[in-house]
Amino acid sequence: AEEANRMKSRFLSTVSHELRTPLTSVLGFAKIIKKRLEEKIFPVTSRDDVKTEKTIQIDSATNSLIFKTKENQTIQLNQLSAGEKQLLIILFRVFLQDEKPYILLMDEPELSLHVYWQRKLIKTLQTLNPNCQLIIATHSGSIFSEGWEDKRFWMEDLMKLK
Repeated sequence: AEEANRMKSRFLSTVSHELRTPLTSVLGFAKIIKKRLEEKIFPVTSRDDVKTEKTIQIDSATNSLIFKTKENQTIQLNQLSAGEKQLLIILFRVFLQDEKPYILLMDEPELSLHVYWQRKLIKTLQTLNPNCQLIIATHSGSIFSEGWEDKRFWMEDLMKLK
């Protein structure tokens, strides 16, 4: 039993050391991401979206994203609408590119996005990463309504180039 305890202590000491170094790096990375979220994502989503009336915050105890209703009730990620989840995925995908050149392909993002967010989408993505090239297939003109009309390219025109 004594030998087993020594082996257990040695194992835990080794594992603790082996885990501590990578976990310290992960925690450091999490702090950087948290700072960037507060500087980049929260301002472009206004933290208090007029359509969803929800805010995004970071729980300082767990470093996790939390969502609150206008009544200050915490809700879980799975309680967000399909459009809110899709918007988060799009924003985080662009955000995580860290302003590096990136091409984002989107097929009909308007399907679950409110018209308000359809109009803000391109400008918001360009704010998050000005080096992101967007290729969007859509049936909604709303996505291009905020000053992007001259950037549209119609598939019919592409077919004429043959």
